[in-house]
Amino acid sequence: GDKYSLGKDFSPFCYLDKELAVAICGDLWDDANLDKLKKMKLAALLWPVYLDFSIEEWNGVYLKEYEERTGNLPYPVLMYNSYVNEENRAKGGAYIFSEGKTLNSLPPGNHGILEVELAF
Repeated sequence: GDKYSLGKDFSPFCYLDKELAVAICGDLWDDANLDKLKKMKLAALLWPVYLDFSIEEWNGVYLKEYEERTGNLPYPVLMYNSYVNEENRAKGGAYIFSEGKTLNSLPPGNHGILEVELAF
């Protein structure tokens, strides 16, 4: 039967005159997928994830890895995490990554809205 697996293709779509695409959770950790995405001309990549690292682990180790992993994409990556209101589960968070750095964020454990303005 059908099961979840990493994507193989990324189909851009137009929203408010901006070309966007979506990568799901682990898609960007596959080098072949990353190479395909590098060639796409997008205003941004949407990246929904489920990360249940502790806030300390995220800030101490993993945030830097995610910044580095998205660093060679020629457009911003808009990563947003799930939120589960239970102990040791995903605590939300949203990030705008560009050129290996965080441009703006709503850190895990916080409620709010992270706005982004896209140019293309």
